[in-house]
Amino acid sequence: MNRLERTVMSYCAAIDTKIAAQLNRLIVSGREHTGVGSYTRFASIVLPANERIEREGPYLQLRLSSPRMPSGGGAILWVGSDGAVQQLEFYCHDGGFPADDFEPIINEEGA
Repeated sequence: MNRLERTVMSYCAAIDTKIAAQLNRLIVSGREHTGVGSYTRFASIVLPANERIEREGPYLQLRLSSPRMPSGGGAILWVGSDGAVQQLEFYCHDGGFPADDFEPIINEEGA
């Protein structure tokens, strides 16, 4: 994971033990930069029942800021039907999302 992904995933792991249990097994399988955001996809992993997140879809949403995103933005952590972390979605409120790696400031949950 790059700094952006690591910062967000570490924050998520600190507030959710099931994410923390998965964190060291996550492997980036792809990235897509859209201009106004980006997607980071993770390879599928087989989890024991006690490590599965029980809600599929958007699971955590964070507000992000950075001098690189003057109007701010956010991140959404997505979970697959298998209970594993599936994807991180990043977006900015206006302008372009930085194409290179950076370290965001996580302001709070909810965006």
